[in-house]
Amino acid sequence: METDPILIADTDPVLLRDLSFISNDLPGIELTVCTSVQQTIEKLSRSHYSIVIAASRLIQEEASGILHHKRKRHALVPLILTAGPMDHEPARDALLRRRAFDVIAKPVDPTETVGSIQIALWQARFLRLLTQRERALFQFQRHLAAYPVEKDTGVAMGWISKRVDDTLTLVRECMNGVDLRRLDVLLIDLAGSVEEWTLERALDRLERMRVDRVWA
Repeated sequence: METDPILIADTDPVLLRDLSFISNDLPGIELTVCTSVQQTIEKLSRSHYSIVIAASRLIQEEASGILHHKRKRHALVPLILTAGPMDHEPARDALLRRRAFDVIAKPVDPTETVGSIQIALWQARFLRLLTQRERALFQFQRHLAAYPVEKDTGVAMGWISKRVDDTLTLVRECMNGVDLRRLDVLLIDLAGSVEEWTLERALDRLERMRVDRVWA
């Protein structure tokens, strides 16, 4: 089984405790926890990760170096932010600037968190396939078929699932015609669709967190 190393950079002991379930609920996950900016930078400089999960406050300042080291060595690795009510604006800004892929809102919802990690892992592996130019049809077919499907998520999840299915159909057609240029466009477009759908969901999650704080 392929092991997916995940780096968590946060100083909140409650959050770190709440995220400890990830290793049990998602097989093949290897967690590394950093509790300082310097420690995070050292890990990013020396090791490869499938996902980086970081506190919004740790990446707000460019001077912290975390974003710089991630872009330098882990440009295709999805960054998931952890955000509490006070982090609403910086987390939203990071999403809109495409610095972050998704958000884990506090207090941690295990179901939402598992879903976010599954989709981020899927996206990370998909982007690796694209950059490695793995054009064998069965590899893409197996990967696209593994898109995490959530229950009771309504129209939005149905739309992105249909995008995956439609892309798989078009991939088959491209492979049959050996139209590799069109194949690249289709697959990059699909990666963009996953990113856009995840962005909209993350922004909605932040808004719900803000509204809940106002009414609390």
